[in-house]
This record gives sequence, structure tokens and C-alpha cells, in this order.
Amino acid sequence: MSTLPQPMSNSNTTGKLTVTILSAYDLDTSTAPQSITLTVGDEVVGSTSAPSARHKEKKAFKYNQKLVYSAPLGVFYSSNALLTVQFSSDSVLGGEDQTAQQLEAQFPINSLHVNEPQWIILNLRKKGDDSTTAGTETMEDGAVPTLRIKATLEGSYRPEVAAILHSSKAWFNLVDGLHSNLPSIETNIKEIPQKYPVVKFFLIPAVPLAAIVVALLPVIAGILIVGLPFFLPFLVVLAGFVASILGIGAVLYYSTPEGRGKVLNLVHPVASHLISTPVGQRLVYGKFGVYVTVLYGVG
Repeated sequence: MSTLPQPMSNSNTTGKLTVTILSAYDLDTSTAPQSITLTVGDEVVGSTSAPSARHKEKKAFKYNQKLVYSAPLGVFYSSNALLTVQFSSDSVLGGEDQTAQQLEAQFPINSLHVNEPQWIILNLRKKGDDSTTAGTETMEDGAVPTLRIKATLEGSYRPEVAAILHSSKAWFNLVDGLHSNLPSIETNIKEIPQKYPVVKFFLIPAVPLAAIVVALLPVIAGILIVGLPFFLPFLVVLAGFVASILGIGAVLYYSTPEGRGKVLNLVHPVASHLISTPVGQRLVYGKFGVYVTVLYGVG
């Protein structure tokens, strides 16, 4: 079954950002960093400890350490995540100014898709150096210092979306239960002539009645044309009734596994594109806007 990503179980207004520091590559010093600090907006979330191992490359280090921060999703949508790599004063970067001992990189949190982990490679630059942007500064050997992370932004659906998803699941489960019994009902109907042979005799008068109806069709059409002003209200009611029956039939059919499969092929690309955009993320998970979604799946 194709669904939206599963939300966290916390309240509808709270989100959680988990940043896993995987490794640091191509640093301009072989000295291991002291720590890596995560800052969200103006809030210092926490810092890692020293790296757990050194890669084969002399200036690369392995971490696999998590930094977690919880806040309303609205805070994450309007904030950047800043990662600061702190070195000791005796490293190549060291100096009297503390900022000279730091490299930093940042990314907008709203670029993350809620409840979908993303692996990101961030280019590092010297802290406070506004003359270059992340990704343009290279070391003497031509390599760009990078920080590799896995970031996951978790959050709950809007109450309206959660209610629609819950109702859709209940409806589709009901339809699937009824649909699974249809083969047995169809089999029982086909067995009626065998169990009750007398039913076959009802087909004998059906043939002349059908012939009479076909012969009277021109007469019926002429009466309808002459009496159109009188029959018009009844025709409108009849057309509305037929449209309602067809609409109910269409809803029931497209609620079955086969029908949902056909709708999914048409709706899924559009829905996936919408949900992957920042606006779609706000509408589905944020506290602004209205988003109506129907959960389609193939059972």
C-alpha cells in the first residue's frame, strides 16, 4: 500500500530534528576536531564528543554521533541548522582568535522532507569568513573540507490530514472486506439455476416482453417529445437519480483495490511532487493552510 510517510507519535505541534554526524573529510589539519556543535536558530542544541575513529585518509574522521532537538515545526520551517567544527588551539587552524579555530556549515531545515531521512554533504568554511560561501573555499591540495551528515525532521500530520487519513483507512478496510466476499456471492448467483431449475421458466415470458418494449420505443419517444414541458421536472429528477447511482457506483469501484490502483497511477506523481515542495510540507505537517488528501493504496 502506498502511503504518506508515517508521522511521529508526539503532539501535532511538536517536531524533532535528528542530525547524525557521520564523518568529516578533507580537513586542512590531521588533528582531530574537539567537537561538532549543532545550533538551530539562536538555540545551541548540543555538541558531539571527539571522533570515534580516523578514516584511512589522514585528514578524515568518523563520528556516527546524534544530536537531537525538539521544537514546534513552525520553528524549524523558519530556521537554519548551523554545524560548527571546533579545533584545539594547537591545530593548524589555531590562533589567538577562537573563531580561527572553527569551521562551519549550515543548511535550511525547511529543505528536509518531514519523516524522510536525508543524507547531506556540507562544505565547510572558516567561521566568520563572509568573503566565500560554503563550497567555494578549497585547501592547498585542492580538496574542499566537507561534513557528512544524516538529517531527519520528524513531525505529525495536521489534525485535518490525520482525520482524513484515519477515515480513509477505515473506509478502504470496509470496502476490502466486502470486496473479498464478492467472489463467493457471484458463485452463489451462478449456482441458482442449478439449485432451482424452476427459475429457468421465468425467462420464457421475458422474450416477448422485451420485444414489445422495443416495438413501443418510438411511441414512447413521441409521447415524451409532445409532453416534454410536463415531463421535464420528472426527467430532471430521474437524471439526478441516475447521476447519483453512477456517482455512488464510481466511488465504490474506485475504493476497491483495482480501482485504487488505477487512481494511484494518476494521482501519485502529482501528490508526491506537491508533498515534496516546501509549501506542500507546510500544508501537510505545518500549522498554516488547509490540505485535503485521500489515502489511496493497493491492498
